Amino acid sequence: MGDLMNLAVYNPAILSDADFLAGFVARRSLADGLLDQLRDLTPSNLAKHHLILGQRGMGKTSLLRRIGLGVSQDATLAGVLLPLSFREEQYNIHDLHSFWCNCLDALANWLERDGRAEQADELDRATLAIARDQSDPEGTAARELFQDWMKREQRRALLLLDNIDLILAGLGAQDWSLRRILQQAGGIVVIGATASYLESTEDPQAAFYDFFRVTVLERLSAEELPVCLNRLADARGAEGGKVKQLVARDPARIRTLYDLTGGNPRTLVLLYLLLELDSGGDVFSDLERLLDQVTPLYKARIEDLAPQPRVVLDALALHWDPATAAQLAELTGLATPAVSAQLDRLLKSGLLEKVPVSASKRTAFQLGERFFNIWYLMRHGPRRQRTRLRWLTGFLRGFYTPEQLRARGKSLLQQADGSHLHYDYTLAMSDAVDDSGLRYLLGAEGRKGMEAYALANGKRLEDLTDPDDLPQPQTAVDWYNMGWWLHTQLERYDEAEQAYRRAIEIDPKYAYPWNGLGNLLADHRNRPDEAEQAYRRAIEIDPEFVWPWNNLGIVLVDDLNRPDEAEQAYRRAIEIDPKDAWPWNGLGNLLMSHLNRPGEAEQAYRRAIEIDPEFAWPWNGLGILLVDHLNRPDDAEQAYRRAIEIDPEFAPPWNNLGNLLMDDLNRPEEAEQAYRRAIEIDPEFAPPWNGLGSLLADHRNRPDEAEQAYRRAIEIDPGYTAPMVNLAFLLATQPARQAELDALLSDLLPQLPPYAAALLSAYLALAQDNFGAAAAQFGAALDSEDPALFSTHQDDVLRVLRLAAARGYGDRLLTWLDDHGLGDRYWPLRAAFDAYLHGEDRLLDVNPEVRTAAKRLLAWLNRVPAPR
Repeated sequence: MGDLMNLAVYNPAILSDADFLAGFVARRSLADGLLDQLRDLTPSNLAKHHLILGQRGMGKTSLLRRIGLGVSQDATLAGVLLPLSFREEQYNIHDLHSFWCNCLDALANWLERDGRAEQADELDRATLAIARDQSDPEGTAARELFQDWMKREQRRALLLLDNIDLILAGLGAQDWSLRRILQQAGGIVVIGATASYLESTEDPQAAFYDFFRVTVLERLSAEELPVCLNRLADARGAEGGKVKQLVARDPARIRTLYDLTGGNPRTLVLLYLLLELDSGGDVFSDLERLLDQVTPLYKARIEDLAPQPRVVLDALALHWDPATAAQLAELTGLATPAVSAQLDRLLKSGLLEKVPVSASKRTAFQLGERFFNIWYLMRHGPRRQRTRLRWLTGFLRGFYTPEQLRARGKSLLQQADGSHLHYDYTLAMSDAVDDSGLRYLLGAEGRKGMEAYALANGKRLEDLTDPDDLPQPQTAVDWYNMGWWLHTQLERYDEAEQAYRRAIEIDPKYAYPWNGLGNLLADHRNRPDEAEQAYRRAIEIDPEFVWPWNNLGIVLVDDLNRPDEAEQAYRRAIEIDPKDAWPWNGLGNLLMSHLNRPGEAEQAYRRAIEIDPEFAWPWNGLGILLVDHLNRPDDAEQAYRRAIEIDPEFAPPWNNLGNLLMDDLNRPEEAEQAYRRAIEIDPEFAPPWNGLGSLLADHRNRPDEAEQAYRRAIEIDPGYTAPMVNLAFLLATQPARQAELDALLSDLLPQLPPYAAALLSAYLALAQDNFGAAAAQFGAALDSEDPALFSTHQDDVLRVLRLAAARGYGDRLLTWLDDHGLGDRYWPLRAAFDAYLHGEDRLLDVNPEVRTAAKRLLAWLNRVPAPR
């Protein structure tokens, strides 16, 4: 099983039966159901024929082969049926004579596979004699020969006909003759598959109207995708181990790929192949490699179209959302009847599908294979569409793990080889990550790529984008963060030194870049004297800054051989912060290795071990990681409960468990119990008071008790802004308490980040029916594009939307968002709010990729009752 070719993407016929069955992971229950229906057949009863209908890549060919193998391997079925397989496209069929000759060839192939070569040769000779006679278009002789051989086998023929639409089209008016033969008791059974519309099954006057039992192959669900990937990994043995690990540890990557590619089984196999080959990549490189894999197939599909249907397909693919014939006529400049005729042709070919829209009784259309649409956008879309895809990807990633985003961003930068990657992907990642240093590094790489692309195509950077829109470092903090990434994460030391020195140039009294520069010079430049100067400059700027004291101790003992001064530096660090384990550890090293004072060294090591959490804390931290960064709330619950089991009197995991139960698992009763247990353990621990207040306000409709909880949290920690914000939202809709609210706001607003203050201001303005001010403030919050907007402050965003709807400003806010370009940039949010106002059916109007995220937002909007 080591060869990756044991998984076939486009032609499952190349695989051995064993390899095919091992890789058949997606349609198992459907195959079992069809085999169960075949068990109703006896040697003499009437046949029930089946038609499998599905878009390209949905697994029709594989399903036919699985049914054939299932019949062969089941003694009961094999006693009644003889499964015959054909080539995927039988282009030679133009009458019943050619059809029955193909059936004879399929039977001869089966005989040969069954080890009966002499009989296969005998049948081939007889077939060849009949095939040369073109005077019998009804194929009577060929059919009788086929039926005679089936009588010799004492079984009924099961014809597994792929692309049956081509066969019926080739037969023309002879399809009535075929129907009469297929209706004979004890005769032939057909299971056909098609991606195209069959007129002969829809027209009451046609031969095969109401003849087949139709099975429609739907897309795989998001939940099925990881299950199928794990099944493939199991079948692959040791080679699949790393894919199973990736599916378990990085669900965000798998879910994002599903959102962008749809539930297509063929794409599933492509995805598996790529993950096994390179399980350390990122979602953008995965997507790009998938695009490269399918380009020959999709390109040929477009080139096979005549000019006019190609124009219509182009307009629909670039429109992305479902579109009606009238909309496409406007986009293409063609007459509506002409567009309708081409849509009908594309629909019958299986390229398009009909979908409902909310605002019209007319049918709309979209590309049936969603990954085909994504491929078209990325290969042929104008700049604005590619920008919309970048916005969408960034927004989707906002629902997933920031920790994983940072890892992927780092991976992108590590893969930079002078080609500057794909600038659109790099800029998308830059938009998504929450670390300013990484953001600016990715932005710089994306800018290089965009400049290279412009130069290669005879354009300027300004032709592609406004250069001011590209992220660039401005402040000393920005340059320091870039230096930290270049130094500690990417090992690009020359650039790191430049970044640190640029930060120092901007703000010479900023201690952090002096400390970072000292680390770089000591650890990677072998310039300890300059490193000492940098550390001492950081200490001069901020004598209470622990890190440069600790680092000075390291360079004095390890590089400059001045252990007495090193001891002074370590002890000064300990004096500043006796609970910092690092200087205790450094002092232990010094006392043991350089000062020969082992007793004191042991004390220092034990102090470091005492400071470092070894028991409940890592379980609590793991819980936070699982819920906040890996989107695995069930695993997080187990981690919190393990921390509680180790130390039942440790309040933080109780508080974190309450947050998890309320926000992610929607189990408010248990959440309240967890918060109250945390408060019981430590009444002076403010966070559970704040969490309890939110639960009582939003889920229990007990505002008075909620207010008490918020005020208790504020009393415990006056600098803790979260309960102050929640209390302000609670008071905002109570006009009689305006004076209290004003007093609270005077203390609160100066402490908030601008985007958080803007969200609160928007809510307050709505409460006073000042829509203009509310919209401006809400827009300011969204324009900030701060990562915390949809993590720390997502509930506040949803609060504003709920109040806008409750006050009757919903549609007006939607229009305002569109007029200011925010509807595009936050497309899933806009779609969710539209559905919140007008019903979930409105989500039918947007493409499936946006709809996935919008459904989740809509669920969150609906979880909490609208304010009164």
